[in-house]
Amino acid sequence: MKYSQRNNSLLIILDLEIIGTVMMRAQGHIEFGNKYHSILVDKLRKEVEKCESLEGFMLFHSLGGGTGSGFGTYVMKTLKDEYPDVFKFSVCIVPSENDDVIVSPYNSMFSLNELVNNADIVLPVENQSLFEIVNIIEAKQAKAGLKVHDEMKKGS
Repeated sequence: MKYSQRNNSLLIILDLEIIGTVMMRAQGHIEFGNKYHSILVDKLRKEVEKCESLEGFMLFHSLGGGTGSGFGTYVMKTLKDEYPDVFKFSVCIVPSENDDVIVSPYNSMFSLNELVNNADIVLPVENQSLFEIVNIIEAKQAKAGLKVHDEMKKGS
């Protein structure tokens, strides 16, 4: 199955009010979590109904800003409440030491505490390390005469 066939836009909850404006975890978790709760639960239910054997959920999100840390942990809590027996895995991007969001350390600490309580596995990835890994991969591909987009096209 191609990635484009697996990628389901039904799971996208888009509100331009959220994007780039939520810096505080509480706003993402409480305000937007409550605002989109019924939409989130409905979209999750529709996707779960398509599964023959639901194995788990994997959530990728950032912990530095308010959307990933707040709404992301709200999604994880909702998954635990709605599907308590299904495996939940969080891959969370932890802000770098020189992050430009002043509340990043607070967002991260409050979010990690909630993830530990609601996810089965939490894999934190430091943002600067991820950036360095991407640079290494791009350098190797450039040396081989490939571009990242070329590899993505081959896989689709």
